[in-house]
Amino acid sequence: MCILVIPYHKQMKHYLYLTLLLVLPVLCRGQHVHEIALGYGYGATPRVLYGNNESPLLHQKGGSRFDSVLVLNTFATSNIVRRGTLERTGLFVAAYKKQTKLPWLEVGVGLSWVRAHAYALVNAFYKHPGDRTGYFTRNCISLVPEVNITYHPGKLVTIYGTYGLGVTYAIEKLTSDATGGSVTENDLYTNFQLSPLGIRVGRRWSGFAEVGYGYKGVLTAGAVYAF
Repeated sequence: MCILVIPYHKQMKHYLYLTLLLVLPVLCRGQHVHEIALGYGYGATPRVLYGNNESPLLHQKGGSRFDSVLVLNTFATSNIVRRGTLERTGLFVAAYKKQTKLPWLEVGVGLSWVRAHAYALVNAFYKHPGDRTGYFTRNCISLVPEVNITYHPGKLVTIYGTYGLGVTYAIEKLTSDATGGSVTENDLYTNFQLSPLGIRVGRRWSGFAEVGYGYKGVLTAGAVYAF
């Protein structure tokens, strides 16, 4: 009897091992089909922040929209106004990704929000140069379809790249100190993200960091929840 039972148990173990090998990858993939990421970026593209002073609101020709808004002494035209040092409030990013049938490919969408603000000042070649005449704000929301390409799918550490192309919607507002009036300008344009190197550490809950260039910045880091 012992001679018959031992092979039976070994055979059952083999069947169990084989079943686990076939089922577990499917179960794991089913539990981690979706990902939600939240993070913070640094160094977004100049087009997002207008760090290169290309604001359409402050560089419009004619200045008729500003005649009733930007009034400082005898000046009432837009070409006397320049923007002061631009300060940024956050570059908050979020993303949703879904695993495809290809084990190395995830598809989804990225979202970011950033707010920039500065004082509106009188140009240096006018009277009273540098005097504050108003307040400038710019809010940018980017929506970008993205793909994640996995280079190394480790058990704990995953190395990947993120690539995307989408749009940014910007709202600029210039408010006069003298009159309290304001003008608004909207802008819609294409944007992108090229992050050839990303690393994620963890399983269901994990941390990530990405290096690249685009609407999310040069360096982006945060947390990921997979389900």
